[in-house]
Amino acid sequence: MQSIKQTIANLRDWLVELKECWKELSAEQAEPKSPMLPAVLMKYLDIRKAERSEWTPHGRSKAASQDLKKVTEAIGYLKRQGLHTVEDLEAHIEKSGKDAADLRGQMRVKEKRVKTIDSPLTRCG
Repeated sequence: MQSIKQTIANLRDWLVELKECWKELSAEQAEPKSPMLPAVLMKYLDIRKAERSEWTPHGRSKAASQDLKKVTEAIGYLKRQGLHTVEDLEAHIEKSGKDAADLRGQMRVKEKRVKTIDSPLTRCG
């Protein structure tokens, strides 16, 4: 009986530790791993605004309007693609690069085939 009581006590202690670890892990995961893209884009707008401090008011206003339009388009694209963090964007860019490399490889094969088919035609013509 004493052994069983000790095992139960040890299990209770272990469960308490496990719950504490779970809370810490949950708190860490609740924080974004990577900066959110809209926040990054807004920081970009702030930097651009600061760069234009010496410009005329009309020039600053026109450039700010153009920047805001570009950022709005970027946010729309990111939203359509389901990209929310810098980490998401990096993964998307990496995947797109791999897809493009695969397509270039397929094109090379087809270009070689076209050259092979065209070469007898150019000799006869």
